[in-house]
Amino acid sequence: MQEAYPTLGKCRGHIHIDAYDRQDFLVHSWDFENLIVQGACRISAQTLSGNTDYRISRVALGNDSAAPTTNDTNIGGIFTEALVLGANTVGEDMVAWVASITGVPEFPDAATMRVSWNVGYDEANGLSVCELGLLSENNVLFSRKTRSMVVKDASIRLAGTWSITFV
Repeated sequence: MQEAYPTLGKCRGHIHIDAYDRQDFLVHSWDFENLIVQGACRISAQTLSGNTDYRISRVALGNDSAAPTTNDTNIGGIFTEALVLGANTVGEDMVAWVASITGVPEFPDAATMRVSWNVGYDEANGLSVCELGLLSENNVLFSRKTRSMVVKDASIRLAGTWSITFV
């Protein structure tokens, strides 16, 4: 007879974004849940084995408004593993911006990891942002969220947190 062991439950993601004007006054805040995609299994397995290339270290903003699916591997229509830090273009159009995680991950409780990120006043300007993605060091997509479009310009900076909680 096989022993029954508890299995690890699901995980869920939460995104918080603040938009600040040039005087650094908070002008808007958003909170979203997001979809954990299949790449999360690859990231988790590789990280458990000690492979630091798979640690969560980047956030991507993109212009693809297609609804997220668990099979997603693209941001801004670009396969995430081909993304570079900063601007990502197709032709002359910016389709994605990739920012590094700032600081070190926080652990507000035993089941949650939270990272912070920032897109400055002079970054990602002109990008029609309608998707966000959480990426590993080597750009494997962990989770994705789409939202109504906001055009990023030099009058605002975005500061956010992305939390992953195991339930």
